[in-house]
Amino acid sequence: MKRFELRGDNVVLNIYADDFESIAMLTEATLDEARHRGEPLYGPYSVQDHGAHAPPGEDHIHVYCKNNQLFALNKGTGTAHDQSHGTKIPNKLAKALQQKFPDLTLPPNNFIETASVVDKIKVTLAEADEL
Repeated sequence: MKRFELRGDNVVLNIYADDFESIAMLTEATLDEARHRGEPLYGPYSVQDHGAHAPPGEDHIHVYCKNNQLFALNKGTGTAHDQSHGTKIPNKLAKALQQKFPDLTLPPNNFIETASVVDKIKVTLAEADEL
């Protein structure tokens, strides 16, 4: 029987096993998974894939860097989700997202813009119709 030791902040975990190689591989994969929120993309970046929460919502992704959300993006239109307006997506990150989600629509120049003037006019007209 062999001992495998994991050390963390003020914690030591000892694992005893006959098959040390399997335990080491499993532990390494588990520790790597804990460093990311969602599925790892590359480096410190990870992503969560969400379906639409309610009609007429869109499927969307949440992108994280070291467990901190950078932005959320609607997959079909490449528009901001959860108030992610004004975010610039780094080129390498955009490439990794496109590889993971081939049907993802990225915004022009990888910049999640604020609502367009046309969108604002549509909202204003809709509000006027309610009066």
